[in-house]
Amino acid sequence: MATPKTWTAYDLTLGALKLTRTPSKDGNQAVQFEQRYDYENDLGDILQGVAGSRLVDVVELADIPAGILTALTTINSWLYQRCLEKEGME
Repeated sequence: MATPKTWTAYDLTLGALKLTRTPSKDGNQAVQFEQRYDYENDLGDILQGVAGSRLVDVVELADIPAGILTALTTINSWLYQRCLEKEGME
């Protein structure tokens, strides 16, 4: 299984989005997403009913749209290369 990694985006209209690579309940490769909602925007009234001000789900890689999976793979590869360069291991 791949090493767990987490990516968090904070500068979003709805609030922070955290993506973590994790196994699914069946042991397949998956991504857990957690969207924490910010009520200071125009959607505050709609989102007040969301339990705990967040949505969490685990989606198997096979079920993620190809474009999103490609983008996540590209981000991961780019960040890995940047870390190698920073450590002089390019």
